[in-house]
Amino acid sequence: MEMTDYKHLKVLHVSSGKIVSIFQLTKDITWIGKERDKLIAIPADTPKEIKEIEMCFTQGFKRYEGTKKEQKILPFFKRKSGEPETLSEKRVGGEGESHKLAKNEIYTKLFNGELKINGKTINELGATDLDISEEYHSHSGHAIADVFIHFGEYPNHNIKYGTGIFIEIQFSDQTKETTKKRTLQRLREGWSGCWLNKNDFLDDKLKINNLKVSAREEQLKELREDEFEKFLKKLNSSGELIDKKIKDSGELFSQLTEKISKKKYKEFEEKTDITFDRLKEQWDSIISWEDTIKEQGIELDKKESCIFERVEEEKEEIEYLLNKKKEELNDILSVEIKEKLSKEIDFEKVVLLIRKNIDEKEIIKEIVNRHLKEGYVNVKCPFCNSFDCVAYPDKVQCFKCKKRWRNEETISAS
Repeated sequence: MEMTDYKHLKVLHVSSGKIVSIFQLTKDITWIGKERDKLIAIPADTPKEIKEIEMCFTQGFKRYEGTKKEQKILPFFKRKSGEPETLSEKRVGGEGESHKLAKNEIYTKLFNGELKINGKTINELGATDLDISEEYHSHSGHAIADVFIHFGEYPNHNIKYGTGIFIEIQFSDQTKETTKKRTLQRLREGWSGCWLNKNDFLDDKLKINNLKVSAREEQLKELREDEFEKFLKKLNSSGELIDKKIKDSGELFSQLTEKISKKKYKEFEEKTDITFDRLKEQWDSIISWEDTIKEQGIELDKKESCIFERVEEEKEEIEYLLNKKKEELNDILSVEIKEKLSKEIDFEKVVLLIRKNIDEKEIIKEIVNRHLKEGYVNVKCPFCNSFDCVAYPDKVQCFKCKKRWRNEETISAS
């Protein structure tokens, strides 16, 4: 069956519902043997009007083997013959050929271990995935890395490089400011990375086999220092501008004050004198009014004294009436309480009961019968021969000698 040659790096593994990359399928032991399972194009690469596009896995091989043109082809996914095109295939031609070849060159060398990061292969660094820009977008949705090495999200990240390493190829002109801005954006997303330009390639082949990538924290520190330096420059520039404005304002103020003529000053003096005279007249009027108030105040003091005396007399009279009413109320309450108690308690019977010599045994019987609800039995105590005994559920007790014993017959009878 004929199949297309477009190389896809990711597919959807149908039975698990997971997206798997070529790197994972060939490097991760958990995916070994699953290349024959049903594979389809990832949702992001499938047109909306198509339900699914069946894909297959192709092993790596050598093209033109044994010749000068020998070329090592890495494993890849492709759609089966007869299946509709993916969105990636429809987008072919959107970037320059040199740029595309450069990306494939880096991807291939990283995959094979020919290109290292600070002297180590990506397998040695613990990479979990390797991909290129057609398949990857950042969290913000707009920053696209040309090639990226993925380690994992926190806490499964790489301590030195973070979530992963991005490799950006920049052949066209780009300002340093733009480069720093895009780098800072990815650093904030948890990545570290590096930039390559046309001087790093010769005939679309990478001239180096080791990329120097600084730790993420070091890159952040450098960018922050640059930002701080710019901030200081802006601050100094703003300070100079403010100083100039202050100086210009001072000179303008001096010029304005010099323009005040002697005539205007004289007019001001005359207005001040008139105002002072008016104030003096008002002050004299206030002094006269104050004297009048003092004279009237003497009369007010006399009236006030009389009022206070009358108030004191009224207070004493009210206090007397309140005390008297209180005593009358206490007498009424005492009488009412006595009458109420006499209705509820027969005081004569109480007195008779107190005076009457009540037999202690009778009291005991009544207490036992009322409160313990147990029978008072006429049983002779085997210890003191007394008949003052009471039966409990499991024993008999004598109230005279206070001794207890078991008496089955008595207990059964009770």
